[in-house]
Amino acid sequence: DLVGEDLARALQTARARGFNPTVTSWEHSLDRADGVVVSQEPSGGSTVKKGSALRLTVSKGPPAEGSDGALTPEGTARSGEEQAPGEQREPVVTIDPGHQAIDARPEWSDPGMTRRVPAEEVFEGVVTGNPEYLVALDIGMKLKDLLEKDGVSVVMTRESSTVDLTDVTRAEIAANAASDLYVRIHCAGSTNPAKNGMRTLYPARSRWTEAFYEDSKTAALYVQAALVKSCRAPGGGVADKRDAPAFNWSKVPVIEAEVGFLTNVEDDERLSDDEYRSEVAWGLRNGISRYLSGQ
Repeated sequence: DLVGEDLARALQTARARGFNPTVTSWEHSLDRADGVVVSQEPSGGSTVKKGSALRLTVSKGPPAEGSDGALTPEGTARSGEEQAPGEQREPVVTIDPGHQAIDARPEWSDPGMTRRVPAEEVFEGVVTGNPEYLVALDIGMKLKDLLEKDGVSVVMTRESSTVDLTDVTRAEIAANAASDLYVRIHCAGSTNPAKNGMRTLYPARSRWTEAFYEDSKTAALYVQAALVKSCRAPGGGVADKRDAPAFNWSKVPVIEAEVGFLTNVEDDERLSDDEYRSEVAWGLRNGISRYLSGQ
């Protein structure tokens, strides 16, 4: 029985028990927090064969005042109404604040299990000592608030640092939500303390990413331009990245914004300022909005 569990833990538990979990809908809930399993089919206590599908309904949190109902990942229906022909569903963005307090493990680079890659290094501020996972989480929560005010449905891979999520699981959360864009937020690091600025990554073209390669690159270009403008920061451009599990296991357009070098004194000090992190969130929001609008 996974009802009441947060989605990431529910997916991991179901797979560990030999099931094939899938999120079939997201719905508003007055008594379940955003990202928590509301119901499942078959229900807890049922007897089924190992390997069976397990269909989950997940909370979007309480509805905004004057609204109600559920949104399926495909946006085909809301509770209490039918979607009119040509009606646009609200866009879905999954925000993934990079890393966590718990040490990550090596993962397969792609669904073909080409090779095992080590977990990415978690950087700390050279002056402040601020860990990357806290900086990324704060920016991610600020971005969530901005996008929701724009009418975007936001899915967070995490809202605390005590989770234990693999990059593969994070990519699956974005895919299960049928996200229009999967946004990873990270900081960067370098052995060269003078290296600074921000850049945006997108998946290298491969058999795993071909379906969303062009859209990912377009989103990266929009977001990079908006970040540099909003933060008045040095720009490192956009670049593709290979052997990244979060990219190769994705099934939706995905980017990774590296919002500054924690190994650089100036970047570290800027990212320790709450107002500057808000500017970063605004830059991300502006780039994402431009991508979603197709302009």
